[in-house]
Formats: sequence, structure tokens, C-alpha cells
Amino acid sequence: MFVRPQELPPFPYEDKLSRLLTPDGPTIPAAVRSLYLDLAETIIDRALTWLNDAGIIIDPVEGHDDRWLGGTAARFACPAAILFRERKRADLLEPASRALSQLAGGILKRAVTGDDPRPAVLALCMKEMIIAYDILHDYVEDDRAEIWHKALAAIDPNIAYNVMPELAAGQRPNNYGSSACIAEWLRFRYGLADERNWIEQQLNLQMPFFTGLGMYRDPGDPHLYDLAVRHNLSELLQYGYDGPLRDRLQELLRRTGLVTLQMVSPCGYAPFGGRSNLYLHNEAMLAYICEYQALQYMKQRRPEAAASFREVSMRSIRAVVPYVQAEPVHNIKNFFDPSTRHGKDRGYGEYAVYALLSASLFARTALLADDAIESSQEPPASRGCLLHVWPAFHKVFATCGNTQAVVDTRCQKGYDATGLGRLQHKGAPPDLALSMGIAAEPHYHVHEALTGRAAAIGPCWRLISGEWVSLAAMSDAIEDVVFTEKAVSPQGVEWSLSWSVNSAHAEANAVSTVTQSYRLISGCLYIRTAVSGCYDRLGLEVPCLVDNGAGEAQIQLLEQGLSVTFKGWIFRAEMPEAEACIMEDGLYANRGARYRLVRMETTAPVFEAVISIGPEPTD
Repeated sequence: MFVRPQELPPFPYEDKLSRLLTPDGPTIPAAVRSLYLDLAETIIDRALTWLNDAGIIIDPVEGHDDRWLGGTAARFACPAAILFRERKRADLLEPASRALSQLAGGILKRAVTGDDPRPAVLALCMKEMIIAYDILHDYVEDDRAEIWHKALAAIDPNIAYNVMPELAAGQRPNNYGSSACIAEWLRFRYGLADERNWIEQQLNLQMPFFTGLGMYRDPGDPHLYDLAVRHNLSELLQYGYDGPLRDRLQELLRRTGLVTLQMVSPCGYAPFGGRSNLYLHNEAMLAYICEYQALQYMKQRRPEAAASFREVSMRSIRAVVPYVQAEPVHNIKNFFDPSTRHGKDRGYGEYAVYALLSASLFARTALLADDAIESSQEPPASRGCLLHVWPAFHKVFATCGNTQAVVDTRCQKGYDATGLGRLQHKGAPPDLALSMGIAAEPHYHVHEALTGRAAAIGPCWRLISGEWVSLAAMSDAIEDVVFTEKAVSPQGVEWSLSWSVNSAHAEANAVSTVTQSYRLISGCLYIRTAVSGCYDRLGLEVPCLVDNGAGEAQIQLLEQGLSVTFKGWIFRAEMPEAEACIMEDGLYANRGARYRLVRMETTAPVFEAVISIGPEPTD
């Protein structure tokens, strides 16, 4: 017997967000199913050369599949099977079947006895094996299909998955549990097992880790793993889950679906923050979530609301097209050669594992996408939106017209930086200003770049000792952040942030309060900064794009500012109070690109700055 969790608290943004579901202007046809299949097909066609005769994916960068013990093949078999059926790709039947047979005799067999030393793999990719089995079993010889059936049916979720051992060891639930739940539901749906009680137990354990907005708090609040859990739950419901938590899950997904409409950038990027950031599967998961929400609103006979979600799914999926179509395929949103591992998380995130995860997600999204759903012509948030999430996920999202600004208000060290971490404009290169901050000691690889300096677009100050320090490097020293909404309209979005700093903390460096006021209009952000504490000079630090693996930017220092031009666009930062404009030596990097750091200095106690993005003048 499982006790239903307490009812959700009231949703504070119901009235505020309802306007996002009414498109500004007529909707337009937006068939996307073929686009999802095209992306999956492009990756699978490249991956055919990675699949060896034994049905194991050999990662072309790593040269092996040791960490996944052959399990990466699940992420090949699933999209290959879907393409076999949906695109009539008869040539994919044999390689998809070869991969599934290897899995049946490999990690599935070992998982039955508990001998697999890395059971987490199975929790993450079991659902893909089941979907592949459901499609393929009628097209192979009976004895082969029976081997697959027995291997999939023999799994004991208490032994095969890492979920129960981690709970027994005192660890809190995490995103693996939601992956295991959709796997077990699919086993039930296709007559392989009946572990519905196990599913309900795991779902109940997950409930305390959702915020009132519906976002899932994996340890460290990484945005990708909020998306991952919401994707798993969307897929669970799409495949007909009808357990006692169904209505609660629907409401959580409805709420956070509305919130997500504000988070996606005009360039289609999913929110940054934490581990596994900037991989293509961030947007692939986002697309599935939005397509699922679009279907729910169509069931309610609200096509205009569905159109808002279709616009976001299209925008996010178009953002990854250049990386999928590149040669070779890129699994992270940069154009450095995959062999550099630039942007890859240390210890995981292998090239083939995540490239094929994207293919699997694209293919599975095609299965639920309804081409009859039209799209809004403009992004739902373009009429002016402002969202503050704190302390969970610690971000401010502001959108006006074609521009989005995202402030990380207390970064997770190793992944991000505190301050303005994203400024993107529709049509402009996403990394021109920033797609995410620069971590001081990144927990991911950077190619031919220095480490040791956190950086975002934000304030810095010089101590009496002569040392320059910045808000970007602060995290644990930040005691609180006060957010004030001032104005939200299609003409402009205004807000302020005040950071309180623990003066006893080593990071504090004699500063007690940092206050910034922002005004965002399309293409331009105005920032006013004041710092309370003991220092002798203030500054604004700006990372300036050097390259993202696909061409070099041009940086120009001015008397009171700077400009960066790249691929027909120009990024400017101007500070009227600036008395010096200094560029540091060396390159620093985030997952997407490499930058030089520029500091505009002043002795004034308060300074203002104007940050802008626009097309490069043609005359």
C-alpha cells in the first residue's frame, strides 16, 4: 500500500503564464515529424560504421564501449528500428537486430544475476531495448525473437537497476528512477513483466524532489536532468500509464511546461546550468516535452495553446540541425573536432553514447508528433517575460522581442559562473555574447584553453591589495539574492538583483552587497551596477568570443567599450564611465566556445553599461 503524496501547492504563475498560450497573430502549418526522422536518420547512417560484427558500438573517439559494457547499442537499436518501420529502411533490420541480440546476450544476461558492475546503464537504456524489440520481433526468426523476449522478461528491477542499491546505501532518489519507471511500464505494456507496484513505489519516492513549478531537482539542480525526468514522465504518460499518480504527474508537467515556454532562448537553446549541459540531447528532450504538451492541449480543443508548444519544439530542434548535419556529427553544440572532447563532461558523456541518445530521442519524438498541429509565428515569450527561480536552479530568465538574458544568481562551481551567463538574439550566433558562463575549474574538457578563472558578463572590483575579483567566481559566499520585478511588457523588461555576501567567507573579499538593475529591450540590455564594500576600483568583465571551432571572431577594444564581430553579427559592450579597457592574455572556454576576457574599469562608485547584439552594418 502506497500513500499518495500531499496535494500540490497552488501554482503562483497561472494567470501570468496563461497569456503565453494565446499566439500573437495567426498560426501556420508546421509539419515536424519528417524533420525528427531526418535527424535520427542522419546520425544512424553515420553510426552504421561504429557497429561491429558482434553488435557492439565502438565509439570512434574513445575506441571502445568499455564504460557502457556494450549498452550503447541500445541507443542504436531503438532509432534504427523506428527508421526501419517509419522510413521503410529494410537495410536497418539486420544491424538493429544484431545490436539487440548482443544486448540480450550481454548486459541483459549479466543483469539477471547481478554480476554487472555498472547496472546504471540498464536503467538508462532499457526502454530503448523494449521499443526496439516491440518493432523488430515480428520480422526475425522465431527463435531469435524468443531469445530477446526471455532476456527482457527475466529482469528483476531490484537487482538489475542501480535504483534500489543506491537507496539502500542511503542515497536520495535521482533521475535514474524515472528512467527505470518508463522501462518497467513498457515491460508491462508489452507483456514482458508486471512490476506496477515497483513503479508506484519509485514514483512516490520521486515526488518530494519536484518544485511547486514542476521542475525536478536532481542533485546540484542541473537543468538537463530536470528535462530528463520530465521527458521520462511524458513518455510514461504517452505510453498509457494509468496508475494512482497519473493526474499528479499530468499537473506537474502542465505547470513546468508553461514555465519552460519562458526558458528556451530565441536561438532554441535549452536552459544552461550544471552537468551534461549544451549536448544536443538537451534540445531533443525539450522537443519531446513540448510535443507531449501540444498533444494535451489539442485533446482539450485548444489548438492555439498547442501552437505555442509546437513553436518551441520547432525552434529547439532547428537549433541542433547544423551540428547533426556537420561532418562528422557533433554531439555537443560546438564545432571543435569531437576528438578534442571539448565540452564533454569528465568521466562520462562519450561521443557515441550521447550522439545516439540524440538519435533515439529524435526518433521517439517523431512517434508522438502530430503534423496537424500548427505553430505560433512568434515565440510565446517574445512579448515580454520574466521568471525568477530561487533557490532551486538559481536563475533569472528575461525575454523581450528577439532577445533573451539569463542571469545565474548563484552558480554551481565546476559548471557555471555567477552573473549574466546567456545573452542570445534570434538569428545571431548563439555564442557571440554567451551561451553559458565560464567555470573556473570546469568539470568538463576544454580544448587548448586556460582554467582557473570564472567569467560571466558581470561586475568585478579591485581590492586594496591590487587583486581583481569578480562576482562570477562567487557561489558559497552568497547568502541570499533579492529579486525585484519592475516592469514586463512587449516594449521592455526591467528587474533588479541584490546579492548579499557573507563577509566571513573566504570568497567575500571585503564586499558585502552587489546590486544590479537591468532593462532589456529587443537587441539591447542596460545594466546599472553598485558594489558595497572595501575596494578601490570597479569594473565590468566581458568574455569576448574568439572561436567556436567554425571560424574566428574579430575583437576590437574602444576607449569605453568593445565590439566583437562574427558571421555577420556584432556584439557590443559600452560603459560611459570607463577609464580603461584591458584585455587579459590567454583563452578561456565554456562548453561552446573560447573567449578572451576584457575588463572595463572605473573609479566611479556606480556605473552603467549597454550590451547589444545586432547585424553587422553593411555600408
